[in-house]
Amino acid sequence: MDLCPKIIYILISLKRIDLFFGTVRMVSPPNEILFAYQKQSNRDYIYLGGSEGLVKINTDIPYTETQIPEIYLSEILFNGSPSLKKVKENTIKIPWNYNSLSVHFRIKNRDVFQKYLLQYTIEGRGKQSIETYDPVLNLSSLSAGNYSIWVSCNTKNGNRTPSKQLIHIIVTLLGIKQFGLLV
Repeated sequence: MDLCPKIIYILISLKRIDLFFGTVRMVSPPNEILFAYQKQSNRDYIYLGGSEGLVKINTDIPYTETQIPEIYLSEILFNGSPSLKKVKENTIKIPWNYNSLSVHFRIKNRDVFQKYLLQYTIEGRGKQSIETYDPVLNLSSLSAGNYSIWVSCNTKNGNRTPSKQLIHIIVTLLGIKQFGLLV
């Protein structure tokens, strides 16, 4: 059998690729990348091959300016009931003996398939940050006091949007006047 330089012989039964370069034989396992110079194509596509097939990637994609996502308050569930109408000037008052408080946020952006990593910062008796993909913040046990909820999310380029205060929560303490007692 006469072997010419750069003939590729595939041994299907052994599931390996043998490359013959003149008298030198180089054996490589399937899907191994060979580091040899390839002449650049003047086409607008990049081709990547793998065990699952060939992928054609268009390199002539126009760059568009990334739009900063807009985060807004969509709903507040207080003890399971919708309470967004009770919010006045981004502030809601709730009694100290509440059972559940759930704050829902929405993100407005052109890319509906992008998944956003949200960062919630709760300022009150301290400062606590929570990072999650969940657009719902459950606050089940806030003690009496004032709390501000700041929200930011990631953008397509990996940066974070500026934090925005979306809700101020006042948890009221049960006072003596509410019992009807005078001191």
